[in-house]
Amino acid sequence: MSGATQWKESTLTLPYESSKTAWPVSQTESFFLPEFPLLTGDKEKKYKNLGEINKGAFGKVYRVEEEGRVYALKVLSKSKIIKENAVRQVKDEVQIQRVCGHHPFIVHCPFHWQSKKRLYIVSEYVAGGELYNLLKTYTVLPVALVKLYVAQLALALDFLHNAGVIYRDLKPENILLDVEGNVQLIDFGLSKWLSYGKTTRTICGTLLYIVEGRQADEAVASIFHTVLFHRTHGKFFYTTEGSYSIGTVGYTDVDCDFIDLTYVCCSSPLLESTLKREISCFSEQLRGNESTGQGQISLEFFQKRQRGRWLFQPDCIPWEVWTVRLELITLNSEGERQGYREKVGELLADKIFSIAEIMNRHDYVPKMPIHSELDLIFDTSYPDVQPYLFKVNYSISGPSSGTSVGSTVKKLIKETLSL
Repeated sequence: MSGATQWKESTLTLPYESSKTAWPVSQTESFFLPEFPLLTGDKEKKYKNLGEINKGAFGKVYRVEEEGRVYALKVLSKSKIIKENAVRQVKDEVQIQRVCGHHPFIVHCPFHWQSKKRLYIVSEYVAGGELYNLLKTYTVLPVALVKLYVAQLALALDFLHNAGVIYRDLKPENILLDVEGNVQLIDFGLSKWLSYGKTTRTICGTLLYIVEGRQADEAVASIFHTVLFHRTHGKFFYTTEGSYSIGTVGYTDVDCDFIDLTYVCCSSPLLESTLKREISCFSEQLRGNESTGQGQISLEFFQKRQRGRWLFQPDCIPWEVWTVRLELITLNSEGERQGYREKVGELLADKIFSIAEIMNRHDYVPKMPIHSELDLIFDTSYPDVQPYLFKVNYSISGPSSGTSVGSTVKKLIKETLSL
């Protein structure tokens, strides 16, 4: 009897151990049905292992061959997935790729199944490797190539949004290039299905690229510029030591990817908190009861050196004053929803050409603040540091309000990256 009691305590009271005892199909198998059919035999042995490609939290990815065709085979541990409460995540991942994989810029997933202990996901093998490696190798990419990649990513994201999918993990490592150099979006582990009008407030993404989310596809909106827009002149690098990154603050509907505001983030905690505070205040006023839901925010960037103005060199990005008009969007009908879908392509196209035009304007000289303003922003005790100087101003329609970043920035100069 004591043995029976011990068996009950160690097995039936532990969900994972209990899942192994279910009949006629164990829960470790039923958990993943119907997305992962249970196949008898060793189907995975049909695939010849050509080497390991990558390693993730739940398993590994292999380059394999079957009947003369090369695939990528992801092998995942069911026990790890169950213990991390990620069953729904994995099922959504394979379902999204199965439904959306016919798009030319999304990796297709033709086969997936489960054995007693593992999940198997077969997808197309993309021979060109990661965009991350291309950026790391060449640093500088031609404007024409950047525009091509941005356009292809925009089409893929718009397609996903129209299908009710938010991606939430856009980064160079998740963008592959095929043999012809076209984009292929992979890894839908953090993606999520959303029904009409729903939003998510989950903060997610890879740690190096993570941003604080506000609405449905904030992760996509916030990383879109980071991936490509400002890599044309090799200014920003994706390493743990990198001090600058590009992000966006956007207000989006689940089906749209409105990229509203580009800003510079410094690794300095004080600068980060300053920017967050200013943007948060603007956001609160924009969403307030007295607001019409419309407003604008601008960031002014300056550069200075010890003797006079700092002239932009060809390998520097010529920052201008970015003033962007924002509008909160509430879509109440399918007609309104469709109308805003059609605007996405136009907005992205305008942004692409605007960025390219500004980046090519190398003779641009930034506007400098007046001397009294400069004393508030620039700390002259560090004359050899050439920082970015900036001001933030915002206003909303109706009750107007403005603010600027001044003395709070003074302490940041020593931490600011020199050019």
